[in-house]
Amino acid sequence: MHYCDYDSPLGNIMLASDGESITEIRFVPSQGRRDALAVFGAASKWLDDYFGGFSGEPDFKIRLYVPPFAEKVLTALCKVGYGETITYGGLSAVVFGSPRYARAVGSAVGSNPVAIAVPCHRVVAAKGLGGYEYGTAVKSALLDLERANITLK
Repeated sequence: MHYCDYDSPLGNIMLASDGESITEIRFVPSQGRRDALAVFGAASKWLDDYFGGFSGEPDFKIRLYVPPFAEKVLTALCKVGYGETITYGGLSAVVFGSPRYARAVGSAVGSNPVAIAVPCHRVVAAKGLGGYEYGTAVKSALLDLERANITLK
């Protein structure tokens, strides 16, 4: 595995790669990681653009090392657009045709190793913002950056 730190407006972000694809984007303390890979350059540029207000989809390869259930949920999550939100029940309905799997969907969303690019911050609880691995302040800041309207369904 290869690693690189990215200094974001919300704190350090660690990028990880298998050499071809981004496998992790996580908010963690800096370790001075600076492996030079083309995919890190592409991901860093996309993050620069994202934090600058750019709404485009990632233009670098992402590989999710997660179980098939989580991959199905996270793949569907990538279709939730910039500035949009969806509830766990709503995402369950999209993936499985029923909101009854909201808790299982929540677990899959919580296992997301590729923050921001796989936009788990866009999934909200039925009664409001909900939790986030990196804290609700970071989730709120990302949604504010996207000028997201939290729509509860």
